[in-house]
Amino acid sequence: MSEEEGSDAAKRKKGKKEKKITIVDMERERLLRGDAGEKSEEEEEGGRGGGGEGYYEHQKRVKDAFKNVVAAESESEDELFVPRRKTQQEAAEEEKEYAEFAKDRLAGECL
Repeated sequence: MSEEEGSDAAKRKKGKKEKKITIVDMERERLLRGDAGEKSEEEEEGGRGGGGEGYYEHQKRVKDAFKNVVAAESESEDELFVPRRKTQQEAAEEEKEYAEFAKDRLAGECL
């Protein structure tokens, strides 16, 4: 093999590398092939295509599923939120804090 043949082979290897393809190139190829009206693989999988479930349909389905779960657990709803009674000590402490707040507030307004 001579040097010329070796350099020609190297040039062919460089030419065989795949060049980067842009979206525009892909769409152009798609149009030339004749499948412009067909959905791409991404659109069929639920991408930005016009098919599949829309936003409002999805939200309605999620809302209905949530309502079903809440309805199934409605028997234990009484135990979910139970008001807590304050002890006498907590009530007295709250009254004391409110009295101090009111005194400071009234003293600040009089100045």
